[in-house]
Amino acid sequence: MIAFLALAIAAPPNAVTGVVDVVASYAGDPGCLVKTDGSVWCWRETPDGLDGPLPGPIRVEGVSGTGLVRLGQQICVLTTRGADCLPASEPVLRFGKRRVLDASGNGSWSCVLLDDRTVECQGLNLNGEIGRPPVRQGVAGGIRSGPWAPVDAAQGAVGLAETCAVLETGALVCWGPHALGPVRADPDAAAAYVEAVAPRNVGPTDITDAEVAPNRACVVRKDRSVLCFTRPKVEAAAKELPLDLKGVVEVGRGLGGFVFRTDSGELYGWDGNAEGELERYRVTEVKSFSGVPTHLCVVTKVGHARCLGQNDAGQLGDGTLKEAAEATWVVDHRPELAPGPKAEVFGCSASDASRRACAKQGLACVMSDPPGYWRFGGGGAKCDAPCMERLGDELDMRPIPTCLCTCDADYREAEAALQRRLDQPPPP
Repeated sequence: MIAFLALAIAAPPNAVTGVVDVVASYAGDPGCLVKTDGSVWCWRETPDGLDGPLPGPIRVEGVSGTGLVRLGQQICVLTTRGADCLPASEPVLRFGKRRVLDASGNGSWSCVLLDDRTVECQGLNLNGEIGRPPVRQGVAGGIRSGPWAPVDAAQGAVGLAETCAVLETGALVCWGPHALGPVRADPDAAAAYVEAVAPRNVGPTDITDAEVAPNRACVVRKDRSVLCFTRPKVEAAAKELPLDLKGVVEVGRGLGGFVFRTDSGELYGWDGNAEGELERYRVTEVKSFSGVPTHLCVVTKVGHARCLGQNDAGQLGDGTLKEAAEATWVVDHRPELAPGPKAEVFGCSASDASRRACAKQGLACVMSDPPGYWRFGGGGAKCDAPCMERLGDELDMRPIPTCLCTCDADYREAEAALQRRLDQPPPP
C-alpha cells in the first residue's frame, strides 16, 4: 500500500462551489456537475489542434436535477420525473412516478435502478444483458433485443453494477456476462445461458456495494471490508482475493482499475494485480466520485469538484492541460474572447497554426460552418467592440460552447493568400 502525507491546500478563488454530484468525461464528451440549486454545468474537452482548454463549466439551459448517471458514454440528469439525457436532443427516461437512482450500460443495452427497488433493462440481448433469455439453441423464449422491462430476480435492489444488482438482503444477483459466473466453451449450449447468463445469486450474502468488470469484480461487505474476484482466463473460475483495506463504503471504477472510498473520505485504487496492492490517491474529504479509464473526478464534503489523472484535452476542468497526480479543482475558467476593445477586429483562420498562436494569448478559434475562416463568407467583415460582445454572448448561451479569437495579422494574411489565388489567370 502506498501512503502519502496529505497537505492542506486551499482551493483557488475561482473553484466551482455548491457541487452535489459529478460525472467524469470520456474522450470528446463533456464532464458535468450538478449544484445545490439543481443547475447542471458541463465542460468540454479541447478539440484536436487547440493548445488550450475551452471555457467552463457552462450551464446547460433548460435542464435541472438532483444527480447524474452515465449510460455508456452518455450522461443523464436525474430528475423527479426520471432522467433527461444530454444533449437535450437525446431521449428522456420515464418510468411513471418512479425516480431513477442509478444506471448502467454500454450504449447497446441499458439498465436502471428505480426508487421502488426494482431494476429495468432494455436494448440488445446478445448474452442476456437485459435479464431475459437470449436467442440460443435449446433456450426457450429467447429474444435478440427488448424494450424496458423488469429483471424479476433483482426485486429489492439497492445498488446496480453493470449486469449485477445488490439486494437489500445483502445478496448479489447477476445476469448476462459477468466476472463471477461460470463459463461454458460452447456458446450455443443451453447450459451456457442457464449457468452464466440467467440471473443467479453470486458471492457472499452480506454485500452493501459492488463493481463488476469483464474479468474482475469487487464487493464491499457489511463489515466494510473488500473481497475481490479475478479470472485470468475467460474459461477459468473466479478466484477470491481479499484486499487489505478497512472502512470502505463505496466501490467504483476509474484510472484503469477499481476505486474504493472509505468512511474517512480517502480514495484507494486497485489495478487488478494478483498481490492485492493498493494505491492511495492524492485527494481527501471525498463524498462521492466518478471515474473513467483516464481520470477520476470527486465531490468533496465542502462542495467542490476535484479531478486527477490525464488532462491532455482539458478533461480535468481546471483550466489547464497539465496532468495531475494530485487532485486539482474544477474552476470557472473564462479565457478572454478578444484582446481588449478595438475599433476594428477581424476573425482568424481556422488552421492548426492559428489555433496554437491564439492559444498562447489565452484565446481560441471558433470553427465556422462551412469550415475555413470565421466570417470570411461575409467578405472579411469588420467586427467592432459591440459586435464582439454580441458574439461572446451568443457563444456563452451554447450548452457546450467554443471560444472566439481575433488574430488580425493571421486573418489578413489568409485573406490575402486566397485573393492571390483568385487573381490567378485561368489555365489556357
